[in-house]
Amino acid sequence: WNAFARWRDLVLKLFVEEEDLLVHLLLDCSGSMDWGEPVKFDHARRVVAGLAYLTLANLDRAAVVPLGDDGKNLWPPSRGKHRFLQLLRYLARCPVAATPVRLEDAVRRWVATQPRRGMVVWVSDLWGTDIGDAMKALDLLRYTRQEVSVIQIMDAAEGEAGVIGEYEMEDCENGERRTVIVDSRLAREYRSRFEAYQQSIHHYCRRHQIPLLQTDTRLDVADLLMKSLMAGGFVR
Repeated sequence: WNAFARWRDLVLKLFVEEEDLLVHLLLDCSGSMDWGEPVKFDHARRVVAGLAYLTLANLDRAAVVPLGDDGKNLWPPSRGKHRFLQLLRYLARCPVAATPVRLEDAVRRWVATQPRRGMVVWVSDLWGTDIGDAMKALDLLRYTRQEVSVIQIMDAAEGEAGVIGEYEMEDCENGERRTVIVDSRLAREYRSRFEAYQQSIHHYCRRHQIPLLQTDTRLDVADLLMKSLMAGGFVR
């Protein structure tokens, strides 16, 4: 009104409201994560903790969603570095799922809660109950209009079938058991299928413009987070 009295023109002042970013950290708690040396699940929890700290330190909100239970045990969106110690205690208590987990179903349960739009970082080994489970889960995440990124946690031994011999194999995702004779032919076929699956994940994410960071548990978490920042960011 002071401007109107002086210039006889109405003046409208415009402001840009900056909202805090909500980062949904999706932690894969399926059975395949409870494997490796060090255990993939332990490494994934450290990665989630590091991402959460960077988010809280940036005055944004962080939420942790364990994909493996009924969705009621999630860490609600929180803000401020003073919440970090509580979040560490939460992650320390977070278990691997005791029952088989279909990644597509776990993501669907979370999507059904209608989470606020923001950024999603899925920390997972991307091994599901079948060869297409992880990509079906990613389809659901893409349709939520969230900004999706993926950190794939792998163990170095996953790419090889192991020492030649006869084994009783157990599927850690569904508990199915099968007797397998590992010879040189099967070892080559296993390696080929493993590499083909990793490439399919890579091509899927590139086709749908989903940032993907493929790493293994030998890489220090601090180095991994620095690598993610230099690659264009899983955090703002």
